[in-house]
Amino acid sequence: MSNVHVTVLSAARARIVSGENTLICYALDAVSTRQTFKASREIKNHINMLLNGNSTLDFWMVLQVGGYEYYRHSHEKRIKLMRDARLRWIDWLIEEWKDAP
Repeated sequence: MSNVHVTVLSAARARIVSGENTLICYALDAVSTRQTFKASREIKNHINMLLNGNSTLDFWMVLQVGGYEYYRHSHEKRIKLMRDARLRWIDWLIEEWKDAP
């Protein structure tokens, strides 16, 4: 792994913070260039593996905490919770790639 992965994840994180994107993979697509395409694809493949077949972190969370727990919050609260979870997940991925050889 390289600093390219960290750079791509940091740029995707900035798009989520600014509200330009909601989903991590769409943010990765938005920041991907010819030079970073391979790193972006590797990150997306890694995310898909971690989601274990679920299409988004939202669906994965519903399975982890249960639908009632997830849906008991208002729509606005769920959006904020998922945004915060995505940002924490990106931070974790950045640390994972920083520490990789």
